[in-house]
Amino acid sequence: MGLATALWGLGRPQEALAMARESVGLYRRLARRDAAYRPQLANALNLLGVVLSRLGLHAEALKVTKESVALYRRLTSADPAAHTLGLAQAVNNLARRRSVRDHRRRALRSAREAVTLYRQLARDNPAVHRRDVAMALGNLARAHSSRAASLAAAQESVAILRDLDQGDPRVHGALLADALSLLAAALADLGRLREAAEVTTQALAMMREQAAINPVARRGDLALALAFHARVRAEAGTDLAEGLAAATEAVGLMRELEAELPQMCASSLAEVRALEDRLRALAPPAGA
Repeated sequence: MGLATALWGLGRPQEALAMARESVGLYRRLARRDAAYRPQLANALNLLGVVLSRLGLHAEALKVTKESVALYRRLTSADPAAHTLGLAQAVNNLARRRSVRDHRRRALRSAREAVTLYRQLARDNPAVHRRDVAMALGNLARAHSSRAASLAAAQESVAILRDLDQGDPRVHGALLADALSLLAAALADLGRLREAAEVTTQALAMMREQAAINPVARRGDLALALAFHARVRAEAGTDLAEGLAAATEAVGLMRELEAELPQMCASSLAEVRALEDRLRALAPPAGA
């Protein structure tokens, strides 16, 4: 499991997947012989679901994450103090897996449960779990069909992470950048495009900082931040040249990623190339 996490952080996803699968296989054998290994199996399944999802293998990711949640529910019913955190992590990931598969009502239900579980943990230990609450609120913002409710969740997530980021930006910067992108999306959905454009500028600046720290692992996140920065400018009809530059940079990054992970990047690349063409038609010629 540790090697899978390290390989992913070094931008070696296929090797990370192989290690995550091996970890699950080993823990299954151990758990069949001794129930004491069930928590480790649940944790390994949760990690495997994350890696599968990031590689675009969404159906399998949903299946193993459901198995992780089911295991954690049994463990938590017997010992809540020991396993509520594991359950919260697995349920939060299940919300994301369901959102990707467009299971909207179930995704929303899981996201709400994850927020409730993390708030419970944060009441007892805020220093450790406020970040988790913010992360779960981000998933809730993604899952909500109500635009106003999505905005409220995104705003609370950003507020928590801004507070945490003041204490240690190196730890919380990447999550704050993601939360700012969600806030911008919620504002754009409500037609508040100028506000959304301001927030995407902040999000992109923070994501560039994170990509400078770990350029290989953060390429995909930077590409998505650039693409959304460009999309908001296209929809608002402002700063079109800046939007075109962002879209072009995003296309370049996604082409690099597509060569390594074609199943994950093909559709995203097509969308961003279409956005680049749209902005090229809208933006005034250079020097005009």
